[in-house]
Amino acid sequence: MTLEPSAIVAINPSLCGGRQHLYERALYRLAVRLGYLVLASRIHRNSDTVCRYEERVL
Repeated sequence: MTLEPSAIVAINPSLCGGRQHLYERALYRLAVRLGYLVLASRIHRNSDTVCRYEERVL
């Protein structure tokens, strides 16, 4: 299985408040393990602030 960098979106549980789902934490850890650089950007969803991170190859 190959992962396209532009397709990976993960939530960093250590930098974002609120609840993170287990799959989101796992996806973030996987991205870090694969050597992706985390770029932070904030979006709003249902009037809650959610931190989303686009993973880019270092």
